[in-house]
Amino acid sequence: VLLVGETGTGKTSVVQYVAEQIGQTLVVQNLSQQTDSSDLLGGFKPVELRLLCLPLKSQFETLFPRTFSKSANGEFLLQVQQSFAKAKWKRFVQLLKNAVRLMRKKYMTREEAEAAEGRGHDDSA
Repeated sequence: VLLVGETGTGKTSVVQYVAEQIGQTLVVQNLSQQTDSSDLLGGFKPVELRLLCLPLKSQFETLFPRTFSKSANGEFLLQVQQSFAKAKWKRFVQLLKNAVRLMRKKYMTREEAEAAEGRGHDDSA
């Protein structure tokens, strides 16, 4: 609904009252001659991938040593550090995915491991 009229004539108040009476949520958009379509639709904002990957790296650095030995995985951790430092984002994400895959494998139950290998069987026979 688009309401047009002079300032202070009660357009918003009437609609707020009606919305309250029928139990509907109201979103008010105050528009003017200067309102642009991007004000309503939004726009694209450049995003620095480093800012998106930084929380992943931080959490990875906290969680990895809880599951794996840092000394035994020094080369892997170096690759993670280098891919982040050189902004090789595809490589960085792939390395993190590999770590998650290995963690899942490490903590799989026997039944889950057998099912993953496609040779699950019933020992009750």
